[in-house]
Amino acid sequence: MKLSVLIITARRPAEFERCYRSVCERFQDFDLEVLALFNGSAETGCPDYQRIKSTMLPHTTVIEWKNPRSYIQARNCLGFYATGDAVLLIDDDALVLDAEGARMGLDILENDPAVGAIAYPQCTEDGGVPEGFGQSSDVDYACDCCSFGGYAAMIRSSSFRAMGGFREIIVGYGEELEFCRRMWSRGERIIWLPTASFAHLPSEGGRDRSRQCFLTLRNTLYNSLLTEPFPLPQIRSLIFPRTAKRFTAYYKSVGFNPEVWDLKRRASSDLSRDRDEIRHQRRVMPWKAIFRWQASKKWPVKYATRPTAIQKLFIQKPAA
Repeated sequence: MKLSVLIITARRPAEFERCYRSVCERFQDFDLEVLALFNGSAETGCPDYQRIKSTMLPHTTVIEWKNPRSYIQARNCLGFYATGDAVLLIDDDALVLDAEGARMGLDILENDPAVGAIAYPQCTEDGGVPEGFGQSSDVDYACDCCSFGGYAAMIRSSSFRAMGGFREIIVGYGEELEFCRRMWSRGERIIWLPTASFAHLPSEGGRDRSRQCFLTLRNTLYNSLLTEPFPLPQIRSLIFPRTAKRFTAYYKSVGFNPEVWDLKRRASSDLSRDRDEIRHQRRVMPWKAIFRWQASKKWPVKYATRPTAIQKLFIQKPAA
């Protein structure tokens, strides 16, 4: 299978170069293409980026956007532009440690049409799994899982296109969860591979903690409105003030002051603006899929290419 690696970067040339070099080095034996998007060339058009661009290998395609757009718009652009059978999402501040995880992921996608995506753990540069990083699963064996993290994940290209990519209304911080819920609704599986293949080394360059906190909070509500059956969105709306209070407490505990960001007011304003679009994009997750989704969190079923009788209780046939 051909692999398309998608990297989006802005204002982090050193991190991008490290990521790009690791991709080229570790995947040199793959049928590979690399798609890089400079999100806001007015900002990323610095000498460092131009120097990196001049040394890129022939299998690399660079797209430059003069005016920056949302990260999801950039991901969708590269996802639909890619020609590979599978796309590998990887953040520009991530690093490929070895090719084993990608090779295993490609093998699963090639041999099991019921699988739509592969999730990987966030590791440190030495291959360790740090506490405090949100992981798709915490077991040490391959299994069905709820969702993947966008720092490093593999998606079947045909599934990505059939689903229309990520919901751009989400803007960022939570788009993977909504995408995976739709994937579960289609009957496609997401497989957790606990290989130490990708390191995520978060860089503060280009990050806005105020925006991150706000979007993470707001999208708990947006994800519910976009995918969950009634009455779950109503319940989510009722407890939203409590959720906002919990977010405020967390960000204060790590040194930020989210009270000055007026999270509830900003979320209410966005919801008023986006209500009609959310209604138009809403795709309800069947209750059967929700029960399976919840079961996969509490009782992760070990993955096998040929499902056992127990596994068949937790998976569906892939959508046509």
